[in-house]
Amino acid sequence: LLYASHDSSRDYFRNSCPELDALVELARADARCLGARLCGGGFGGITIHLVAAEHAQAYQSDLVSRLGQDTTSPRWSAVCVIDEGARGQDV
Repeated sequence: LLYASHDSSRDYFRNSCPELDALVELARADARCLGARLCGGGFGGITIHLVAAEHAQAYQSDLVSRLGQDTTSPRWSAVCVIDEGARGQDV
């Protein structure tokens, strides 16, 4: 669904850019990634990649190195962990 969502944003809303598309295509080619899409407002925003925790650090490093030096766009990456979400407290 992440890949389909990216494709929809790119094709129907035209709110992606070549750098984001390249990152998602690299993700599609890597079996460690379960899905990827642009995130935020598009037009040069960020991509999110769903990867199992045990592969996250190596995937991040490999993805950045595979992107190559063919773009002048700033690069920044981080590994984030999905939390359990908001919870109420018993008072």
